[in-house]
Amino acid sequence: MILFEAGKRTPSPMRSRMTARRDRPLWRPGLSGGLMVLLLMLTGLFTLPGPARAEPVAGEACYAYGPGETLVAAKHIAISLAKRKALEGYRPYMEATANMRDPQLRNELIANLTVRSMKSIKVVRVEENKKDRKVCGAIEAEVKPVQMQEQVSAVFYAFNNRKQFLDTGLPESAQLRIIRIQEFPCSFDKEVQCLNLIAECRVNTFGERHPIRIIWYDPEGRPAFSINRRISCERARDVENILLRLPPGAYTFEVDLP
Repeated sequence: MILFEAGKRTPSPMRSRMTARRDRPLWRPGLSGGLMVLLLMLTGLFTLPGPARAEPVAGEACYAYGPGETLVAAKHIAISLAKRKALEGYRPYMEATANMRDPQLRNELIANLTVRSMKSIKVVRVEENKKDRKVCGAIEAEVKPVQMQEQVSAVFYAFNNRKQFLDTGLPESAQLRIIRIQEFPCSFDKEVQCLNLIAECRVNTFGERHPIRIIWYDPEGRPAFSINRRISCERARDVENILLRLPPGAYTFEVDLP
């Protein structure tokens, strides 16, 4: 039953619906409305993170070249030193390498970062002083902090793994280090065992040949015979292999670096 007040015009159903729609608020602060307000607030206060922005770095350095060095080589070294200075003065690099004390690790890190992390490198100045045989250079570049951190972690991980691998307890000298000794069936005769020595050069000797001696012992532990080989090292960290055929019988051997 619908009751109407006396003396007032009865509204039509259509007019009632129109009035109700006009009086209804544009939105009600229910669940969906609350979410909308929250999203609008977040949109105004925060932005989604985009790609890491590159940051500028700059460095300068000088290099005094000797009588046997060319001016072109000296310029190259001066620019390389300037790149190193730029990285070593960059705060994220300083924080990432604060606890790194190994000079070899730092050198490898600089070599990798200058190639893989420094972008848009510009040589802004090169000065020559032929009288004092000195060259100075200055560079500007860009580095992405996140990319640099990833590269630092990768180099550090590889360096530690390699260091553990090389810490074998095998013979080493000032010129050579034996990093692996392998025994396996020879390719030419599976019934015969072969011995493979893998040696790493430790210094730059520019072709000098370094001796390696393998001493064989009989079953009673007495020296039976020896074999001498030489390895030629052009540069430090060159790797060379020596392949030998093992003698038949219960012989043992010792690797010696005279």
